Amino acid sequence: MLTRIRNACSARHRRVDMPVSKLKMEIARLLKDNHYIQEFQVLDDGRHGLLRLYLKYHDGDQPVIRELRRVSTPGLRRYVGAREIPRVRN
Repeated sequence: MLTRIRNACSARHRRVDMPVSKLKMEIARLLKDNHYIQEFQVLDDGRHGLLRLYLKYHDGDQPVIRELRRVSTPGLRRYVGAREIPRVRN
């Protein structure tokens, strides 16, 4: 999901589609609540469904999302409590 959003922002796309899941919907809700995306929709494609994110841009073509980085990777797992999660960098 993060790679799709990052690639869509760098290509200046206005929206990005991906297969839907509960986790992705919650991430999309958090992105919308924190004003990183304009809107998201769950679409029925006849199979599993699609999650469509409408990306947000500043004046001109500068994306609101400048950097997306995964902290815990398969090669280096990071386990932290809820209070230890770092704040948003933007």
